[in-house]
Amino acid sequence: MYTQNRYPHSLLLIVMPLLIFLHACSSFSPSPTPTPTPTPTITPTFTATSTFTPTPSTTNTPTLTRTITPDKKATQAVEQEKAARDVLDSFSLPSDSGSLGWYQTETVNLDLSGPGGYLTALGEPTTKAGDFVLFTTMTWYTDSWPVCGFLYRADSRWEKGTYYSAVFLRFSGLPAWDIEYWKDGLYAGIPSEKIRFSSYLNLDSGGSNDIVFAAIGNEFKLYINNNFEGRYYDYDSKIAQGRLAFVGNQDSGKTTCSFKDSWLWIYK
Repeated sequence: MYTQNRYPHSLLLIVMPLLIFLHACSSFSPSPTPTPTPTPTITPTFTATSTFTPTPSTTNTPTLTRTITPDKKATQAVEQEKAARDVLDSFSLPSDSGSLGWYQTETVNLDLSGPGGYLTALGEPTTKAGDFVLFTTMTWYTDSWPVCGFLYRADSRWEKGTYYSAVFLRFSGLPAWDIEYWKDGLYAGIPSEKIRFSSYLNLDSGGSNDIVFAAIGNEFKLYINNNFEGRYYDYDSKIAQGRLAFVGNQDSGKTTCSFKDSWLWIYK
């Protein structure tokens, strides 16, 4: 079951005017000159089951025939874990420790209209992670410039609390992303060091992006559509564990941030 909360603007939307200016002044290349990092302080607005079946007998000595009913749920869980391990191995991420902590069974859609945003908790209230790998296929259906992504290691206050976020901006010609740190609901830092740009993001409305994000200790790694975007660090190790949520926000228009086929591998 999913619940939605209002979600404040990310740093990417806060600096949108600057991004528009840069886009108007120069053409985008896959490796542009890094933009200065703004440091605003803002206030957010916002079963195998064995069945024993008696077999009737015409004799005085009944026989008992064991009929094995396959445990579909357990079989599915094994298949899901194998699929996750295969992905981890393909990206040289640890698969010999930890386990599958959550596997998505229904698509999460965050429907946005006008300015504002929402977040939807990932998994159950007990689903927390410190060291983990998150996989999701993120799709934006939009006529605007939305930000879609996720929070991690968040406390129980969600958008009003302390957390990290990894968010992605759909902006024509200038696809951007960053990793942010928020403390008590206020922007407080950027572990990705600055706003980053990636030509590997599919910007089409209806375009899907496979996101693999690994957080192990104070090191964060990001892959977009099988491309390694880099490793980044929170040298102060500000948050060790917490909950996760999918998020989306925008300044205007109509958008659906969609997340499907997602799973969470938890190391501890």
